[in-house]
Amino acid sequence: MAVLPGAFSHYLHLIIGILGIPLELVLNTDAFFFALMPVVNQIVAGFGISATAAAYPMIIGKVTGTFVCPLAPALWLALGIAELDMGKFLKYSLLWVWAYSLVLLLVGYLLGLFPL
Repeated sequence: MAVLPGAFSHYLHLIIGILGIPLELVLNTDAFFFALMPVVNQIVAGFGISATAAAYPMIIGKVTGTFVCPLAPALWLALGIAELDMGKFLKYSLLWVWAYSLVLLLVGYLLGLFPL
């Protein structure tokens, strides 16, 4: 926690939620939920943010990224059936899914699921 800039520590759960799609490309589900999420929850708890409020933006970013994650077997199966290439699929869909994730984060904030 001492390494993180003070201005960003309070918003770490939102930053991880916004970067959820790129993180999806390098972290598998276990690493995200059992390693990254508890650390972020402990950091933002020091700023008075509940674990639930911290988890919402992170889960929104993670779950929407499932459809572009090269670690997901269902995606490989679907691409194989459709006879599509993973590289071309990611090149086309990554920005669309990321934009959708950001819209969902905005909706979650407007619904009051997590504070800023």
